[in-house]
Amino acid sequence: MFSYRAKCCVPHPLTVLTWGTRQLRQRYAAENMRPHRLIACKGPAYSWLLLTESPGRKANTFTDMLLSRAATHGDRRAFVFLRDGESEEATLTYGELHRRALAVAEKLSRICKRGDRAILLYPPGFDFIVSFFGCLYAGVIPVPVSVPNRKRGIEIVRGVVIDAGAQCILSVDALLSKFGEILALDPALGRLPRFNTEN
Repeated sequence: MFSYRAKCCVPHPLTVLTWGTRQLRQRYAAENMRPHRLIACKGPAYSWLLLTESPGRKANTFTDMLLSRAATHGDRRAFVFLRDGESEEATLTYGELHRRALAVAEKLSRICKRGDRAILLYPPGFDFIVSFFGCLYAGVIPVPVSVPNRKRGIEIVRGVVIDAGAQCILSVDALLSKFGEILALDPALGRLPRFNTEN
């Protein structure tokens, strides 16, 4: 009935698709979870993150939704990472997402105030989702950017940082190590604190 092929045409390699394939809906029907959003991550092969939502009262915001689900269904799966769009590789429960997002929010509160912008520099995976919700919890505006794969990529990140007036960069250890020297030498990027959200 509803079938989509992921095709990324936005600056960040994430595009949100509604519903998704019949096969994925059937896969989670037995667990009483409704596929709510599919997020396609562009890479060597397409991978997928499936945001699942339980029946019940609709929340007004993403943070309302997560707080409610963490309190009532903390051990239920919120996201599933599907390798190549089919093979289930990892899961993240509402409780885990809530706890990890709170830890990110605590870090952000040290240097950011409500309404500030934070750069999200992540490969496909749960770390991006955790930091996104961490920003929402802290009242900080998340600004996703693509992982640079060439010199031009760093220039694009610099442009986003300047345009957004970002106050910090959130990422994972592997990317901070890989791009640390380049970021430090850049006048616009070097002034920003960098946080490893894996810790």
